[in-house]
Amino acid sequence: MKRIVSAAVAAVFLFFAGNAFALTVEEEIALLKEDMAQMKAAGTGASVAKSLGIDIQASATLILQGADKVNDGSGKGRNDGSYSLNVGIGKEFSNGAIAFMNLETGAGAGLNGHGLQTLGGINQDAIDGNSVIQIAQFWYQKPLFANKVTVTFGKIDPSAYFDQNQYAHNETTQFVNKAFKNNAVIAFPGNRLGFRMVYSPVEMLDITYGYAASNAGWENIDCNGFNALQVNFKPFKGGNYRFMYWASNVHMPKFKDGEASGGHGFAVSIDQKLSGTMGVFTRFGWRDPSVYATAMSWSAGTQFKGSLWTRKNDTAGLAVGQIMQSSDFTGSAVPALKKDAETQSELYYNFYINKNLSISPAVQYILKPLGGNAADDNNVFVYGIRTQVVF
Repeated sequence: MKRIVSAAVAAVFLFFAGNAFALTVEEEIALLKEDMAQMKAAGTGASVAKSLGIDIQASATLILQGADKVNDGSGKGRNDGSYSLNVGIGKEFSNGAIAFMNLETGAGAGLNGHGLQTLGGINQDAIDGNSVIQIAQFWYQKPLFANKVTVTFGKIDPSAYFDQNQYAHNETTQFVNKAFKNNAVIAFPGNRLGFRMVYSPVEMLDITYGYAASNAGWENIDCNGFNALQVNFKPFKGGNYRFMYWASNVHMPKFKDGEASGGHGFAVSIDQKLSGTMGVFTRFGWRDPSVYATAMSWSAGTQFKGSLWTRKNDTAGLAVGQIMQSSDFTGSAVPALKKDAETQSELYYNFYINKNLSISPAVQYILKPLGGNAADDNNVFVYGIRTQVVF
């Protein structure tokens, strides 16, 4: 009761105090116009964010996909959609440090959540977050030692700092298949509390170490998590040759004897620009088959720029890859599982409409989905279209 009375008294006080000192609407508009005029005269623009040195970028992605026949045993076709919205807020300080926050929301699980069974995912952009807004990233970055070292810490996305690829690393503008966005057998933990440190002794070499907590929550943080070390050689202009080792301290039961164990693996990601209009890429990965159901993967592809056919802002990409099952997993399964590899392929074309809009039709073909162990043992053809809006 005392709290209610106190709150009521405070509310009455604030009401009368606010009215006593508040400006009229006309006065507030006049002051706002004056502030905007001063910012414009100073060359800072009319944006309050820009006047504070804050950069705000937003984008939205809408993906519609369909399959004439899914492989969940229903024998039916299905069409599904998803959307995502990202707002990035960043500020660079005078000492070279950067603070960044990414707000993200979306809805729709895509075909992988409804009827389509695969080892990889056909829609990496599907969030299925029921339009709940979340802080996907929030970190601080600082260059040190004459920019030879860069340190980043906070809530980070480990897949943004490891296994990068300039031709296959962005599901909103490039390949939408999950197996082409990142290596399919790296056990990335998702966006977590963590840090990464990059050492660049010379222009042609970057050495990166990173750590991310295994726990999605923030209640029990310890040393058990995802650790990664990547070396990136750049011997040729326009090329990156990345070699990565990672280890996860998340204990899982081994398939053969049930003993709890962490996992580890290695990966290679290479991209090379061949000309002003063409580039190629490839990835390879392996991980411990005793605790992971999929043990090996590879992918390769190419990207073309539309200037080859007088559409200089368009891009087109073609990729193919495979995910192999663990022999320990298939050998210990009851009933027995088929041991086939799943093969993915994707072709997309990104039409540049204007600086704010692009539209990308794409097709995917998947051979032996789920390694031949899906409810319907048939190959799957997926068609779709992606719309990307940049604000």
